[in-house]
Amino acid sequence: MYIETDYPSPAINGTVPVLQNNSHWYAIYTRSRFEKKVHRELQQSKFQVFLPLIQERKVWSDRIKTVSMPLFPSYVFVKLERQNIPKIFYHPGIVHVVSSEGKPCEVRDDEIILLEKIMSHGFPVQKVVNCMVGDKVRVVRGPLKGWAGKVETTRGTSRIVFQLTSILQSISVEVGMEDLEKVG
Repeated sequence: MYIETDYPSPAINGTVPVLQNNSHWYAIYTRSRFEKKVHRELQQSKFQVFLPLIQERKVWSDRIKTVSMPLFPSYVFVKLERQNIPKIFYHPGIVHVVSSEGKPCEVRDDEIILLEKIMSHGFPVQKVVNCMVGDKVRVVRGPLKGWAGKVETTRGTSRIVFQLTSILQSISVEVGMEDLEKVG
């Protein structure tokens, strides 16, 4: 997996916008696979938006293709003033603004700058499943695709415990973190 190196800066039209005192970055949660559409719609409506994309090789039975995929599935970042948040919900595909305790969470400017630098300078990026020992996970690719188990250890690759309930036994298998998704 590698990142797209020609990804534009989150600045609109390649120019650094004048920062407004009350504007902040917010994470928008989108419908599944609507990230690019939401990004395009918000950009056309003159919002300052950022969608970090990575290049992934997808393998089908008849071909292999490199496609642009969001680094954070279902997330788009938008910079605006808090009172303008309701305006973004006129765009299709937006589910909600990421919030905590009923208040929209502000994404720090330095975090967006870090992501933009990583995207624009071509650093290799890997998606990491944020899971801890004891978390329930599902294998999303490879020969064990679809099977669920619990994380036993995490160090680049994870040991996943699969329970064979019909015979009251368990096995532990080493699986790459990039092949897992957290369940629940």
